Amino acid sequence: MKKVLTLLILLATTSSVLAQSKLIKAASFLDVRTGKLISPANLLIENGSIKSINPKALPEGLETIDLTGKILLPGLMDMHVHLDGEFKGSWDYVYKESASQGTIRAVTNAEKTLMAGFTTIRSIGQLHITPELIDVAVSEASEQGIIAAPRIIPSGHMITISGGHGDISLGLAEGLVTIGPNDGVINGKYDAIEAVRYQIKHGAKFIKMHATAGVLSMEDAIGAQQLSNEEMKTIVDEAARQHIKVAAHAHGTEGIKEAIKAGVYSIEHGSIIDDEGIQLMKENGVYLVPTRGLATIIEPMIDKMDPVMAGKAEYVMPIAKQNLTKAIK
Repeated sequence: MKKVLTLLILLATTSSVLAQSKLIKAASFLDVRTGKLISPANLLIENGSIKSINPKALPEGLETIDLTGKILLPGLMDMHVHLDGEFKGSWDYVYKESASQGTIRAVTNAEKTLMAGFTTIRSIGQLHITPELIDVAVSEASEQGIIAAPRIIPSGHMITISGGHGDISLGLAEGLVTIGPNDGVINGKYDAIEAVRYQIKHGAKFIKMHATAGVLSMEDAIGAQQLSNEEMKTIVDEAARQHIKVAAHAHGTEGIKEAIKAGVYSIEHGSIIDDEGIQLMKENGVYLVPTRGLATIIEPMIDKMDPVMAGKAEYVMPIAKQNLTKAIK
């Protein structure tokens, strides 16, 4: 049985290396438009990109990467990652680490993600409480070829209500951590405008908001709507003025629907979505990012998690699985 190899073209760090042409020779490649394997697979690479496939003539003296017997896949995409995060049963480190430490974690995770076969990712919200936008810095380093990383679409800080999912100071004693709109924590539409503008000003290419409560946080509810309808509409409208799309973290039924009505581009999780919500998504061209991979992270850690998080996870994961089946149908 032929081994399947994910095609990764890592950008070199110098222009002289980038300028070199290379030939990748493999048994076949997957044409994702037709679903068929095409043989042979001779890919001419120039300046870090595929110039042609199975060209009739090739330049002389090419460096050849021999992948005889292998099948090439195009790079995969992951639309929901948190590069500076690593869930270990809690998020304590995100307010104990500096921006520098968070950036090192993000760079390490970016390279792991690339080597797993993902060549484009959406970093859908920073976890560390720092003024600096970590995922923006890592995205720019990737574009410049400074680090080995996928193409990264950064979001900066997630936008949430005070005391809501994404307010990392939730559960801490009053006054230990002071955060506001620049950090994504808002109360009202004017805070919402400030939060969106700050993220975009400092390089965010996508905005992430928390329409509802969540699982891996310390509020009791899972699906309760948190951002008001006015706040959500303000966030979407402000981002749209700068040609930026919005993703909505949304577990709960009503919060999902209100986020769709506000004009979001995608629903993240969508755990307790109902038939009406599914129909609204279809009518409005909204994408579902179900994040089912979270189950493989959460389930082994249930006994290490705070009882509040653990109880919510045990409740919502089976429901999310059932509703994803409905959504796919």
